[in-house]
Amino acid sequence: MGIVKRQSVPSAIAAYAGVALGFINFNYLLPRFATVEDVGLVKMLISAAVVFSQLGTLGIVYTTLRYFPYFNSRDKKHHGFLVILFTTGFAGLIIFSLAYFIFQEPIKSFYHAKAELFNEYILYVLPIGGLLLFSEILSGYSRSLYKTIVPTIIRELLVRICNSIAILLYIFKYIDFKFFVMLIVGGYAVQVLTMLLYLRWRKQLFLGTFSGFLTRPFAREMAGYTGFMFLTIISGIFITNIDLIMLGALSGLVSVGIYGVVVTISTIIIIPSRTITQIVVPIFSEAWKNNDIRKIKNMYSQTAINNLLIGAFIFILIWVNLDSFFSFLPKSYAQGKWVFFILGLSRLLDLGTGNNGEIILTSKHFRFILFTNLYLIAVTFLSYWWLIPRYDMLGAALATGISILSYNTIRSVFLYYKYGMHPITADYLKGLMMATAILIFASFLPPLHNIFWNIVYKSVFVSGVFLALIVWIKPSPDIDSSFNHIINIVRSKL
Repeated sequence: MGIVKRQSVPSAIAAYAGVALGFINFNYLLPRFATVEDVGLVKMLISAAVVFSQLGTLGIVYTTLRYFPYFNSRDKKHHGFLVILFTTGFAGLIIFSLAYFIFQEPIKSFYHAKAELFNEYILYVLPIGGLLLFSEILSGYSRSLYKTIVPTIIRELLVRICNSIAILLYIFKYIDFKFFVMLIVGGYAVQVLTMLLYLRWRKQLFLGTFSGFLTRPFAREMAGYTGFMFLTIISGIFITNIDLIMLGALSGLVSVGIYGVVVTISTIIIIPSRTITQIVVPIFSEAWKNNDIRKIKNMYSQTAINNLLIGAFIFILIWVNLDSFFSFLPKSYAQGKWVFFILGLSRLLDLGTGNNGEIILTSKHFRFILFTNLYLIAVTFLSYWWLIPRYDMLGAALATGISILSYNTIRSVFLYYKYGMHPITADYLKGLMMATAILIFASFLPPLHNIFWNIVYKSVFVSGVFLALIVWIKPSPDIDSSFNHIINIVRSKL
């Protein structure tokens, strides 16, 4: 876990700084100076662009994480692996751009009744999606090189700074809304360009050939894995992005604007796990290559309890202060309170089941992900189609919870059946009960009339109790050792 500890903390700090800035951008500044419908439009454009980018990678990002250890040779320029990535990326960009133009009329008719404004700006999905596509590819390449800190800063923070500039120009009426959207596109262009410059600075931007290294049997194996991962990505994208897309079509951009803000808040819960996952995936890949099952089991349980405790702390901290947070936004956004609660619990469920998907994806059983996702597509689609018209945003949140529960149950059972792996230990149960007790007790804390002091007192209470119980119960050796390390540093400075 040494690499994880060294890189996860600064990566998490950068990611949180990016989320904080993103929250200010699109959940405070923009809602105060733009309509809820315009906020919903921006979130729909980005959500659709994410779908486009994930499809456009054609599965090559996961191929990078699995097969790069075989290509890894700086002296030989990684045997031209980056050429494979760029070629695949350009192919995906062309294929799905053509697909859009072929099917644009059915797509537009889907949004005509409830989200006509989205149709007016839908072409912006292509450049944003294309830039996100190459950002994903370059990020995966950097992760395989165990370079996560600077790429995280570029992806999570730099693009938000560009967005801040665009929003301020819009607020002070230097630009109109259409030009504002164009500047959002420009921010993603800056992101990709900076990533390329970083790799060049690290002397890892190799565009050599793979002649003599990539044999036909090896190429067929990689192509087969990439093909399966592409099919898996299709189902994965459907499951994770369908909420905003279907909410826009079935309910309208106003609901998307409110729901999108709440989704952003709930995303804060999983940021530490994202940074840890970026680091452990290549480690899982290397462990499978060396058949080191014990290492995988240990990391599975360690990351699960760490992610659960950190996520639970963040969830409780947000939950007890949510009413105060909403008071800084237009009143209509307060409708999302219980939407957040459901989404937050769903995020914790995902964290608590550990990196089951990543373990399977880097193993020889990676095809299992595809077959389970085919089932989950049906469950997810039917859940959203049935629940959104009846319960609007709350229905979308419930459908998300159902999908996450199904997703993780199937994969966790598979890992236990095949390898006897599961993340649940005595420490895990202690941590779960501790977090549950704090959540229940903190939910009944009486509010103060002053919003500022209300946030301070509830935050201090939750933080103090959580930290005290972590030190007393010791549910996570990693968190306990990190805390002791911080204490020793403080003592040495006094």
